[in-house]
Amino acid sequence: MQTVHQDHCKKLRDDLSTQETIKLIQEDCTSICDDSYQEFEDRQTLPPFYDEEKFKKGQEFYHKHVLAMFVAKLFGLLTVISTPTILKILTFTNMSSTPLTAYKRYLATVYHMCVWYDNDFKPGSK
Repeated sequence: MQTVHQDHCKKLRDDLSTQETIKLIQEDCTSICDDSYQEFEDRQTLPPFYDEEKFKKGQEFYHKHVLAMFVAKLFGLLTVISTPTILKILTFTNMSSTPLTAYKRYLATVYHMCVWYDNDFKPGSK
């Protein structure tokens, strides 16, 4: 039984020719796909959906269960990189193509994750 996501991906593959796919990749390869970091830095106020109490509770949960959180994230990463199609993409980006680049990338990810859980969610903060 296919999931809705699998059906959607199959439809996308069926609708695009190889040439259209290549063109789409070439046109969009220089586009910024996520400008939320700069948008956050430029923002002077927090978004209306931000709830400081919930944010702090999330940080407390992380600190209480830090080992479990890291193990869960490690298993998630191992699951992702054990999928051949995803591994090809990661290798193609050259951000995880060698043991050293993969180590640097995932160590930086761990660092950023720690920053998220240890700092306030305010413009100008880490």
